[in-house]
Amino acid sequence: MASQVGNELIVLSMLDHGANVNGPGWAGWTPLHEACEHEREETVKVLLKHGGRPCSKGENGYTPLSLTARAGDVVCVRLLFEIGHTDGNLVGPRNFLEASFNGRPDTVKLCL
Repeated sequence: MASQVGNELIVLSMLDHGANVNGPGWAGWTPLHEACEHEREETVKVLLKHGGRPCSKGENGYTPLSLTARAGDVVCVRLLFEIGHTDGNLVGPRNFLEASFNGRPDTVKLCL
């Protein structure tokens, strides 16, 4: 919930007290999924710096990157590429298609 609403202080406190940055919640989504879905740029940055994985797939197959690409949030997409601890390929057809969904050329370019 803290990652959904963008409360970085609570997110940091939870991480400092041992919360799993990649621990799945509802539908297998991690805190990074939630922060990306709700375009919480500062929270995304905190989670990435603590090891959040941009390639983690939820039960529906969405990754944090595919969610933020679909939302068209250029800042979050850049953060995922620049800071993200990748455990897979960030560039792929799904991310490109999700970025195309909102017709945001700047986001589409990043996902090519």
